Amino acid sequence: MRVAGIQYTPIKSSDNSKNEFNYTLHVMDKFPEYLTNSDSGRGCSGMMVSTVYAGNYDCKDIKPGMEIEIYFDKAVSTSKGVFQTVKKIEIVKAN
Repeated sequence: MRVAGIQYTPIKSSDNSKNEFNYTLHVMDKFPEYLTNSDSGRGCSGMMVSTVYAGNYDCKDIKPGMEIEIYFDKAVSTSKGVFQTVKKIEIVKAN
């Protein structure tokens, strides 16, 4: 998937010397095959766009335009829903 944009906010803590951020990645990818089925009349054009909350995973080396692969950890159920944290982000192709 290709990075379209990155949103980040500083983590508020008593120790501001760490300079840590929470990241949200905006990514583009091809539509999955199951969404395009000409026999049933379904189709897609362009790119699928989604956001991935990476939390405090270090994304300082990731820049818009890069090709990345995101790996998620196990799903965790809470009272607010089901969440999967980012386990690893691999840079496939840098600009």
